[in-house]
Amino acid sequence: VKVLEGNDFWDEFWKIHQALTFNDEIIRLGEQTKRILLNLFGGVARDRAKSMGYKLDEDSVLYGAYHVVHLRAEKDWHNHCERWFSWLERRDNCMNNTWHIGNVLLSEGITPTLPVYLATGLTESEVKKLRKKPSMRSFFEIYTVVTKGMLGLTADVGQNREYWAAVDFILGEDVDFLGVQMYFDFNILFRLS
Repeated sequence: VKVLEGNDFWDEFWKIHQALTFNDEIIRLGEQTKRILLNLFGGVARDRAKSMGYKLDEDSVLYGAYHVVHLRAEKDWHNHCERWFSWLERRDNCMNNTWHIGNVLLSEGITPTLPVYLATGLTESEVKKLRKKPSMRSFFEIYTVVTKGMLGLTADVGQNREYWAAVDFILGEDVDFLGVQMYFDFNILFRLS
């Protein structure tokens, strides 16, 4: 499919999106993961945010809402950004807000009363290192960030990156907020359920 920018781009994008299907195993795992996420961390996020003075959105709680943030910070992404920075145009917009994601979410009014599923290929130990970065403090201290390992899923996607990306995609459908890190910066896509 040749996609042109403008309205035609989105028409083609949604055609491709509509044609995507996952096997039953991935769909089952995605749906099961949603239930586990809400059962284990929905109340935790509400209580934590309430203790910090945030107001609860009863409708979001009633309908089982949560957020998803796709954090692209794996080694291959760092390598991509190094090449990106070295081009003649001297681009400087790769990973600009990656390490400040909590501040971005707060500035956009994304409520911390809902759990945040972290869709990433980072291992649990890599995420643990991120928790120690001062610039990531608002993300991990204000938001209830939930990783695959915390949900009992594989903690290291390893060679099954595409499989887990499909599960992440299912979790990203019909969420209250979906944050997607793109090539040019951290772009935020709001999707209201």
